[in-house]
Amino acid sequence: MVAGAGGAREVRVAITVNAPGAEPQALAQSSRQVARAVRAALAE
Repeated sequence: MVAGAGGAREVRVAITVNAPGAEPQALAQSSRQVARAVRAALAE
């Protein structure tokens, strides 16, 4: 988040992944994709 970009804003996001047998690496990659999408949406 960029400081001074229109004031402070606190955003909390909770995501539950239900993927039995999913590999930790795949879940980590998915979480990075979600974080990138959230940052992009907040920057609009």
